[in-house]
This record gives sequence, structure tokens and C-alpha cells, in this order.
Amino acid sequence: MLRLTGPAPLLVLVGIVGASSLLAGCGPQVGDECVTSLDCVQQEQQLFCDTTQPGGYCTVFNCEPNGCSGSSVCVAFNPVLDQACSALENVRWPRFERTFCMATCDDDDDCRGGYACVALRGVRDAAAIAPGGRNAVIIDTEPDRWRACLPLPSSS
Repeated sequence: MLRLTGPAPLLVLVGIVGASSLLAGCGPQVGDECVTSLDCVQQEQQLFCDTTQPGGYCTVFNCEPNGCSGSSVCVAFNPVLDQACSALENVRWPRFERTFCMATCDDDDDCRGGYACVALRGVRDAAAIAPGGRNAVIIDTEPDRWRACLPLPSSS
């Protein structure tokens, strides 16, 4: 039987643990590709895999204002039921609205393939979304950025 004594085995063990931590990285982030929600497991936030997005998208469903961590913002999709009626400025939350944490960006190079860096309005400006425009707004009260990586429009 091989018996290791002294400080050397402890240093080897510390080195192995440290190297494995580096190899593991920080874990999945909002906006990462995924196939199942297991690909999005992390400690800080309950991410799930939105498989309806191109390549899958690690995100938080039903986020609250200022509730997304890291480099992400809470985006409300479909905040205006009918964009042709947006001048009515109905202040009630639309029943079809869904919120998701989305990765922030400065330009398209910050987004992965199939996604574009899109400038979004704040929730108070939802009524100004033009018909045919992206029906999405940032609902954070003081976001670091007003741009998020959103899927490219389908070419159908």
C-alpha cells in the first residue's frame, strides 16, 4: 500500500481541486445555449432552458423588475396587446405578457449566432412601440444597459 505523508499530498489535492474549479468555469449564464434545463443549472438563480429559442436559451421565466443577475435584464414580451391600440395607454398588465431574463449587450458581437443586440424601451414607453416593431420592453427600474440579445426575426 502506498502511503503519502507530509505537506506534499495536501498540496497535490489543493492543486487538483483548484484546477477542476478553473476547468468548470463560472457555470451557465443567461443567454447560453442549451438543450435541456440541466444545461442551465447553477447556484445563484433558477435558470431553465427555453427550447423555443434558436439553439435554446438559458433564462429565468417570470422574472421580476431588477430580479435578473449578472449581465442580464428582465424583458417583458407582449406588453402591448394590440400595437394598433397603443395610444390608449392601458396601464394594466396584459394577460399575454411574459417576462424573461435576457443577456445584455453593447453590439451584435456580444450576442451569439442567431441573435442580435436590440435597443429596447422601458416599460413606461411600451405604448410607443410601433405596429410591426418588437413587442418587448425592459422592466428593470434602472438597467445598466438598454440593449438585450434577442433572436433574429424569422425569415418566414
